[in-house]
Amino acid sequence: MALTTMAFAYVWPTLLVACALLTLGQGVASPSISSLVSEIAPAARRGEAMGYQQSAYAVGRIVGPPVAGFMFDHSGIWTPYVAGAGLCALALVLLLKWGVHRGQQVAEVPKT
Repeated sequence: MALTTMAFAYVWPTLLVACALLTLGQGVASPSISSLVSEIAPAARRGEAMGYQQSAYAVGRIVGPPVAGFMFDHSGIWTPYVAGAGLCALALVLLLKWGVHRGQQVAEVPKT
């Protein structure tokens, strides 16, 4: 919602509300995702799962700005925000389809 609001924020008050919503959403989501990953991953592979999560965050921080900058320059000011909102919506649909507790069915795999 914050990204979509930011895409169409043409006045300062709307932009400030969008930034506040974005900050709140990221502040709640990031620790929650880390917590879910650590709870769902098998104990023997928890570090590996957290590493994959942090790697995915890093790839997003590396690839995201140049792609968003390209979209901003070539498609319009609003496109990076709408694309981000679309990716968030896709992630929500996949989460609802697959379920949060899907990983808890994975058996413990002993390290050899």
